[in-house]
Amino acid sequence: MKSQVNFVYDFENDPVDEVKHWLFLESVRIEQDRQELDEQIKKLQQEKEEFEKYQEKQKELIKEKIRKIDREKELFDKQWKVIEKELKRIAKDNERIANEKEYLEREKRNFRKSFKDHGSNSGHKSAVTATVGDAEGFFVGTTGLVSVRKRYKELMKIYHPDNVNGESPILVRINKEYEELVKRYKG
Repeated sequence: MKSQVNFVYDFENDPVDEVKHWLFLESVRIEQDRQELDEQIKKLQQEKEEFEKYQEKQKELIKEKIRKIDREKELFDKQWKVIEKELKRIAKDNERIANEKEYLEREKRNFRKSFKDHGSNSGHKSAVTATVGDAEGFFVGTTGLVSVRKRYKELMKIYHPDNVNGESPILVRINKEYEELVKRYKG
């Protein structure tokens, strides 16, 4: 707020007074400008301090966000490793299951073939039409009670009715032959 000082003098007689008066007015104006500049400097200083505080807060927020992102990345990496490990385990399990299925299919074909061969040697047309007495082909090659039990478990895996390829009539024949062989080896 500029306030001007207006003095009315009659300077016709003394030119030095006129210069003094001008100097006085100029010094008042300069003092007022200096005060305004000081106020502006103070205001700018305050704004600068507020801005620096704001800037510090923003830096802290950014640091906190970076820490949070780093923690999330670390967690993601750990989760990713777990997923990779589980996928590898699943792949191994799938391979093992495929190998086991292939083995069981091969065994099933071999048992059916040996049963069919045994049935054709007895004068029967197929393994399905063979009688219980002719069903001895399932346990061909067994030499004792342990090998009979092992073969029985393998046959159950293949021919059990709950299995995709299971058949009840064949299972009945397998059980009958198994019981006869267990009696033979125990008795």
